[in-house]
Amino acid sequence: MVKLVNLAVRKSNFLDVEVVIDRADRRLLDGNFENCDNYLKKRVNTKTIQRIKHVTHVNSEYVNAMQMSDLISGAIKEYFTKRNIDLKKVINKRLLVKIF
Repeated sequence: MVKLVNLAVRKSNFLDVEVVIDRADRRLLDGNFENCDNYLKKRVNTKTIQRIKHVTHVNSEYVNAMQMSDLISGAIKEYFTKRNIDLKKVINKRLLVKIF
């Protein structure tokens, strides 16, 4: 998540960015929104922090871009677990950016 936020903010060159995080992702830590926000801010560089104006937590079902992300993540998981390898076809490789 941190690498994705860093990449998106740097590539877009926007200022006063609002970062939208899926509410489910806070489970990666202890379930507290504040701790998730602080973790994000500690992991990105100072220039990126200055560009982030606000961090919001929403359910992914209400945001189309997050629904697409869920679909892609699910397709990748299903492919590697060999449960539904055909689901990988939903991913258009030309639109994906590799995050290091």
